[in-house]
Amino acid sequence: MESKTQYNHIKKQLTLSPREKIILLIQVLFRQMTKGCGDKNCKNEWCIEGNETLKSKTKLEIATKAKEIALGYFIQGGEGEEEKDETKDMCKKWNPLLPTLSELKYTGIQWEAINALKNTKVATSYLEKLIRFIFRSTDNLTQCFLTHTSIEEQKEKWKQSLTSGMTITKQHQEEEEGYSVAGIDINQVNEFYKYIFIMKNKDGSDLSTDERDIKNKLKETLLDALKELLMTIKNESASYGDPVILRMYIILLLCTQWNEHEMMAGKMFLELLKSLFHLNSTLRNKLSTLLARIENDLFKQMLERLQQFITLRIFTNYVIDEHIFHAVDTMDLMNKANNQRQYPRPYQEFYNDAINDDLVNMKDEVVQWKRSITQFGQQNNINGIQQHENAFRNYKHFSLINYPFILDPTSKTKVLRYDATIQQHDQIRNMLLTQVFSRTREPTILKLVVRREHLIEDTMNQIQKNEKYLKNPLQVVFSGEEGVDQGGLRKEFFLMILRKLIDPAYAMFTYNHKSQTFWFSSNNSDIYNFKLIGTIIGLGLYNKVILDIHFPMVLYKRLCGIEPTLEDMKDHDPDYYKGLKYLLEAEGDIEDDFGLTFSIEKENFGKIETIDLIEDGSNVPITAYNRKDYVDAVIRYKYVTSIQHQFDAFYKGFNDVIGGAAIQLFRPEELELLVCGSPVWDFDALEKNTKYGEGYSKNHPVIKNFWRVVKSFDDEHKKHFLAFCTGSDRVPIRGLGQLIFVIVKNGTEDHRLPTAHTCFNHLLLPEYSTEEVLKERLTTAISNYEGFGMK
Repeated sequence: MESKTQYNHIKKQLTLSPREKIILLIQVLFRQMTKGCGDKNCKNEWCIEGNETLKSKTKLEIATKAKEIALGYFIQGGEGEEEKDETKDMCKKWNPLLPTLSELKYTGIQWEAINALKNTKVATSYLEKLIRFIFRSTDNLTQCFLTHTSIEEQKEKWKQSLTSGMTITKQHQEEEEGYSVAGIDINQVNEFYKYIFIMKNKDGSDLSTDERDIKNKLKETLLDALKELLMTIKNESASYGDPVILRMYIILLLCTQWNEHEMMAGKMFLELLKSLFHLNSTLRNKLSTLLARIENDLFKQMLERLQQFITLRIFTNYVIDEHIFHAVDTMDLMNKANNQRQYPRPYQEFYNDAINDDLVNMKDEVVQWKRSITQFGQQNNINGIQQHENAFRNYKHFSLINYPFILDPTSKTKVLRYDATIQQHDQIRNMLLTQVFSRTREPTILKLVVRREHLIEDTMNQIQKNEKYLKNPLQVVFSGEEGVDQGGLRKEFFLMILRKLIDPAYAMFTYNHKSQTFWFSSNNSDIYNFKLIGTIIGLGLYNKVILDIHFPMVLYKRLCGIEPTLEDMKDHDPDYYKGLKYLLEAEGDIEDDFGLTFSIEKENFGKIETIDLIEDGSNVPITAYNRKDYVDAVIRYKYVTSIQHQFDAFYKGFNDVIGGAAIQLFRPEELELLVCGSPVWDFDALEKNTKYGEGYSKNHPVIKNFWRVVKSFDDEHKKHFLAFCTGSDRVPIRGLGQLIFVIVKNGTEDHRLPTAHTCFNHLLLPEYSTEEVLKERLTTAISNYEGFGMK
């Protein structure tokens, strides 16, 4: 201690009983013997700085010795215990005692001494008092789990107060710490909760009956304290304007007890969620920034607790009530925090299974969502994440769709479909009203009559003539062919026209063989064709057709308003990416070694052109100091500047059909799924969900042969098979298990080929005599199928 006078000054503040003071002394000795006092010249035999033999002792041996010495300071006598002079074994350098309750907020919780007297009455009594003290007020809670740095800063003020009489006020803490760091020791918070709630020993063995009783008592004490604290928060939340209070919310959100299914814990968690909801926007933003710093696994656990609360609530009530509203709103905080993390949790972890598994009426959610948009206007979508204005954070206007991070691509697709249906009905109703009042006849469908040999020309002409009817239901007719479009002709139409538009003969796109993706050709200035392909993709989405076209992720990011980065090039042009990455990481003389300037070479129909990336870029050398600017300029040129007119035309065509609030719900990754379908070819799932017509069953020999043959196909033949049976070679968003597929018996002759009703996903399969015949006939059919005849 710095002086016996100061030490005695501190002792006068102690409020624990003499036996409980043993804990304080054990703490001092244990720390001295394991961590030292910091004085290299210390001569104390019970300090590791003065006695190196202590380094060879185990923590258990040291704790036992500390306990022995501490107990020696007390002599039994009379009604109480007489204290000896214990400073003789204390180092003179400042070394804090295990704190009294009044001192706890300035020192943090110390566990060594508590563990040394594990599960004794002394330790239990101390912990009960400690729990009640910590959760007595928000002020205590926000100061009892500080990091080592924060503790040291506050201890310095405490020491000053002992000599000067200065009181540590909230103002002083603000001046010392500021609001940029929460100052919470997360490990200490977890240690506290684990000590109380984990009903196992550290080695995984069961607790004794007495130990379980102690744990249950401590748990009960904490629950009671939490209940009182949350009631205080509920009554005083309007006065919380101090960002230091955010420490309290982080500590409470880390509580593992919220995982319990007990009624009281559930009600308390709801009170916490309500309190978080009433924080002003400034504190909410600050809290999300602080949550972003939570360790990865702990962040996941906090998210899982919210997911569990929402799921149990839905399974219990099957309605979206105010409790779910507050939980989802707190998840919004977590989602914003996740997007600030250096290594974010996967966005899929924010999907809620109960919400996405048809337990919620999504049609009702769409109606409420559109009503809120009509009343307050459309929300902004930044980086695929909805930005919530205060108007939408109101239960009267609440819809799950205002929080799109909780919806998986299938649910968002349902929203898009319902929204499209509403738009189609509105379009038809308006046209019918126009017909009534103007006595003119308006079409109620978008009918495209096209010739196969002039597919692009016919499609472009008819779309230009029918631009105001693009939101009408689509019907396709191939000129000169019989057939009613009940879905199959549409699928075939999109398959054929996209193949033609991306054909090298049209020179609209360049193809990268390594990434197997297409990108806009900067040499093609045919704006009408680029608008056409945007319109075609929009029509496909609008009419529930999954498309066979492979763009890099950067396209979907641009559709979502996200600026391209170097990592986007890795997905599109891996060789070019490696070159730029090497430039950024290279050492040595960059200017001499690379010989680059702020320019880029471009091939234009066999001729090489030099494009300046900045003014007079050909004369500006690339150095170690400007290479990052050069890489940024290359990325912007390739993915923005050089193809701006082509992209704008494409976006215009796409947006004319599919633009609006619903498409803004999608992240870039989800938008790719919506356009292209799932990349997973799970034919086991397809087999499991297939239905059979009369004459066939899953155990029929022909059906067993059939699935062996189909599963033996390579990827190309599997694509042909899907196209033959369904009119599209794309997999639904949730996989082949979601496809309604039916196999019907169609005769017994081996010479017959299989046929299909692509409108209904029905395969007409003859009862072939052998597996070899089945494979030959099926392969012939799927390899030559196009339209209504053999090509």
